[in-house]
Amino acid sequence: MKRTSTSLVRRSALFATVSAYGALALGIFAGASALAQSAYPSKPVRIIVPTGAGTGPDILARMMAQKLTEAWGGHAVIVDNKTGAGGVLAAQDAQKALPDGHTLLLATTGVLSIFPSSYTKLPYD
Repeated sequence: MKRTSTSLVRRSALFATVSAYGALALGIFAGASALAQSAYPSKPVRIIVPTGAGTGPDILARMMAQKLTEAWGGHAVIVDNKTGAGGVLAAQDAQKALPDGHTLLLATTGVLSIFPSSYTKLPYD
């Protein structure tokens, strides 16, 4: 398949958007870790992504994981792709995790806003 200039422009725009959101998220995480009282993280941090590998959210999570690993002195940050049910399985997995800050959810709009307003019963809150 031959690449057209339109597809390259779209890909560049996607990368720029993902980079901007990643920088914003890293700023938030860096500020939060500076205020922590105890040694954080004390075990590997897991970022749950409700989409498959190679998608926009996955690329963003992997960029964040790399920067957080560097910022935390090589402490492991793992990207866990949990696909299925439009992201409901990933949100449910994140809700069941211990509330210790070592499990993060990189949620999509559907998981956080569309599904709760469209469905009467979801397995997460």
